[in-house]
Amino acid sequence: MAAHIISIAKGEYDENWQYRTPEAGQGEKPKLLRYSYYTAGSGGAGPTILQTSFLLAGEPVVVYKEGQRFELPPISNRREVDFGPGIGRKGVYLYNLPECESAYKYLGVPGVSARFGTDPFIWNWAMWLMARAMPRKLL
Repeated sequence: MAAHIISIAKGEYDENWQYRTPEAGQGEKPKLLRYSYYTAGSGGAGPTILQTSFLLAGEPVVVYKEGQRFELPPISNRREVDFGPGIGRKGVYLYNLPECESAYKYLGVPGVSARFGTDPFIWNWAMWLMARAMPRKLL
């Protein structure tokens, strides 16, 4: 989906949604891509989500800003994201998700980050605490 949105921004589709090579100066190359994920309940995937979150809580987060690679603490840099009607604004936190590396390397976006949040909100705080209180080898 991100690749499709970037292709639209670059002007790589005509008015009939057929792929085309844009003329010089047409379209824009995105400078920033922010992945934001939110879940309320697990839909039966609770143990998988929890195990994945524990694993990611033990890894530094790779993000890109203006083409520079940075490593930040896991489950940090909270951001409020509006997920639209029915869900509203929710807090999401940085996690080391593979989308960042892929978007930087293959889509050529110089600024990329990925965040995840959940409800009930207390689980975000529990994961934040786990990432700081537990030795990384145990996560």
